[in-house]
Amino acid sequence: MFAYTVLLITLVFVIIMAHYLRKIKRHDTTLYQFCQQRRDLIKLLRNNGEKLSDADYSIAINLQNYLDDTIHNFANYIKVFNIYKLGKNLKEAVVKIEKMQKSDRKDLQKMQNDFMHIQFIAFFRFTPFLKYRLIVTILLLLCQILISFGLNRIFSWICKTNGFLTWLKNEEHQCQERVNAI
Repeated sequence: MFAYTVLLITLVFVIIMAHYLRKIKRHDTTLYQFCQQRRDLIKLLRNNGEKLSDADYSIAINLQNYLDDTIHNFANYIKVFNIYKLGKNLKEAVVKIEKMQKSDRKDLQKMQNDFMHIQFIAFFRFTPFLKYRLIVTILLLLCQILISFGLNRIFSWICKTNGFLTWLKNEEHQCQERVNAI
């Protein structure tokens, strides 16, 4: 009995630790993507700083400021990525995105698109049960469509069967009348 108790406590501890490690991995993966984006941007500025126009340079600096802000305040941004807490910070995020101008350079455009993509991925990673809610919603919609399609088919089949039965009764009455006439 003692062995089962120790085994149960160990299993509970292992499950808790696995959940905690999964949460840390999700956090580190997302933060690494933002850091890698910042490294790539700094490398672009170092290698092509003189070749950039003033507008492109200001776009790159703004993007670097957004990345720095996101990385340094990542614990707070996790709450922004969450759909339940997004309402409070949505206005600020929209203002930041509107301020971000599009560049004519391909490499800066790629950096800006990657930044938006990483934010989108972070939104899905840190919104609890969003994937499952989307899957359940899609399945419910699919079930409603199938049920309505099935009911429409059943109803049309019943109408056809009812028409066939009416025709069969008419034929039976006609046959009965012929037999009675003979």
